[in-house]
Amino acid sequence: MEWLILLFLLRSFYVISGKDENFMPISPLSRENTLNKILETEQKDHSTHDILQDSVEEDDHEDFELYDIIVQSENVEDYSVDIYTDEQRQRFVDLHNIYRSNFTEPIVEAANMKMMEYNKTLEWSASEYVKLCTFKHGFAETDNMTWNTGQNVYMGSNQNIDWYIYLFYKEHKDWNYDTQKCKKSLPDEKKQISCRHFTQLMWGYTQHVGCARRSYCFPRRSRVIVSCHYQPGGNWQRSSIEMYRLGRPCTRSEMADGNLCYKNLTVDKRMCRDYNLDCECVLNCRNCATANVKNCRCDCKEGWDMKDCSLPCADSFILEHPKWPTVCRDILDHPDIYGKAGGCDGDLTLWYNCRKTCGKCLPVNQTSTPELHCCGGKTCERYSVLDPKTCECVKHCPTYGCLYDQMEANILRTKFAGLQISSGCTNLKSAQYFIILVAIIITLRKFIDEVLQS
Repeated sequence: MEWLILLFLLRSFYVISGKDENFMPISPLSRENTLNKILETEQKDHSTHDILQDSVEEDDHEDFELYDIIVQSENVEDYSVDIYTDEQRQRFVDLHNIYRSNFTEPIVEAANMKMMEYNKTLEWSASEYVKLCTFKHGFAETDNMTWNTGQNVYMGSNQNIDWYIYLFYKEHKDWNYDTQKCKKSLPDEKKQISCRHFTQLMWGYTQHVGCARRSYCFPRRSRVIVSCHYQPGGNWQRSSIEMYRLGRPCTRSEMADGNLCYKNLTVDKRMCRDYNLDCECVLNCRNCATANVKNCRCDCKEGWDMKDCSLPCADSFILEHPKWPTVCRDILDHPDIYGKAGGCDGDLTLWYNCRKTCGKCLPVNQTSTPELHCCGGKTCERYSVLDPKTCECVKHCPTYGCLYDQMEANILRTKFAGLQISSGCTNLKSAQYFIILVAIIITLRKFIDEVLQS
């Protein structure tokens, strides 16, 4: 009897503590009900409905229900005012995070995809733009948030938030991960192919989003303009900055607290605490690196760089522009000419492309002790790593040339317990429930003992 009561309480604790909670509560739909909903919505007259090519798109990711999102995106919800509620704001950011965390082919895994947060200042920026009632990218003259701000814009009759974000995501079909470019439009195609909404949605460095909608631009308010603004903005032109770094999720985080992870998205200790997340430390150390669990990072040997020590310590400008071997040094020495007054820590291009010159990694020093080297100080070309057993360079997958391959990896995952406040990832809600559970068990045990004695 005691054990039955204990099992029941433990099960109740698991449910109420929210251990299996996703970003967005979507009730799973059966395939039959889903198809019925699609048939119903296909009979409706939406000006943007012809954009959706496939009625049903399946997804096999166990945590997130893209299948349900696509179905729900066709159900119009009429919001009578243009000011978004907190629930709608949460919907925007939840949908962004769901798409950004879902790596199902052809979406290649991201090693540095940040979890996004909603930002009301960016919402204000977007609201200033939609007041202009124009359907082209840009910003209002009253907006002082234009520097390094990205933008996605939608115009149509559908007023469902799910629909906007799905249309942004749907452009992935035209994106080529090998070339990092969008498919070119054919001469006879009336509509130009674009992937810029998708790339902004999936831009790994972007962390904040705010959206606004306006319907007063059109007679009878039959159509709306929706704009989402992003910081830092994506779609950097004429640069070697990738949409995101390819690799195992959360293994090359740019966040301050190492490779902390929540559902394939990189986070920091503040986010773990403020959003009550069940965070974990994810380490996939390469090239003889040592796993530093306390700081949730890999301690690299000389000559290697990044949170997983998988990239050579080098300036990528030299790799991509061999004729400019001193471009990193020149930019740092002449900020007045190149406009990089922020230095290595104030400019993303320098931070990303001038790692060696900026001192973000340690090059191989042959006079160092052997303990600081891997395989005698040997390094590999970009996108290759050392096999510690043979000291031969092997392709690092997933990356360019092996996008969907999974090389052997010894990934270390460490949970941050709810009661270990010093870890910085505190699950206070779970801790409270645990204390209550212990008190209930003690009380019940006393009660059962009294009953048995009587």
